[in-house]
Amino acid sequence: MEACKTTVAEFEGLDVDGKVEVLSDEGCPVGVIEAGARDGDVWVRADAAGNPGAPVGVIEAGARDGNAWVRQAAVWNPSAPVGVIEAGARDKSWQVRRAAVGNPSAPVGVVEAGARDGNAVVRLAVAGSPRITEAAAEQLSHDSDIEVVRA
Repeated sequence: MEACKTTVAEFEGLDVDGKVEVLSDEGCPVGVIEAGARDGDVWVRADAAGNPGAPVGVIEAGARDGNAWVRQAAVWNPSAPVGVIEAGARDKSWQVRRAAVGNPSAPVGVVEAGARDGNAVVRLAVAGSPRITEAAAEQLSHDSDIEVVRA
């Protein structure tokens, strides 16, 4: 079965692995992505929220999900609206904050805030970001974590 031609009815009859496979296709029909966003399985919801073809409402719902993996996928989505990325930069989960600074559309303020994050993994993501600013680079050059300084 070609993933991009899967119907909602076919999708709902699949097991978790099948649903994840279908949702990994960027050409997945919107109705199927929406069905994935309502699924009870975390990995299915994460793949729906992270699909670049997901409607904004699915990405926004994913960014508010109770599970950090789903929020991370939504914030990491290259189609995520700026507001979702900004909210992700303030998330309690360092994985979500890392996704925010790593999103190619992250605003400068998100990247600079990431350079001051309390988690070294988030700061390391800023250090490797093509969107790093001079101010963020300067901040990180004096970081307490040697791996961040070396990056």
